[in-house]
Amino acid sequence: MSDESVFPTGDPTYASTYAEESAMVEASEIIASALERSGMSRAELARALGVSRSEITARLAGERNITVRKLAATLHALGQKLELSVVVTHDERLQNT
Repeated sequence: MSDESVFPTGDPTYASTYAEESAMVEASEIIASALERSGMSRAELARALGVSRSEITARLAGERNITVRKLAATLHALGQKLELSVVVTHDERLQNT
């Protein structure tokens, strides 16, 4: 058995892509949770935002790279407010400055 990981965790390109994908998944989970709490249907949310129901489905599936504005508007329509935060990760470049 090899000591190599299936994913190239030391590769900066991989780490960047992973961070992007993780953020998209998190955004879709935030929308899904807010939708559930609101009691609104996908169709009602689509009407409130002036988009198609399939657009809402795509956002919930993490298939749309929506802007921060669209994410905030989506949450606002669901009676929620977007709050952003930053988590510092262990990055060797930061440690060498």
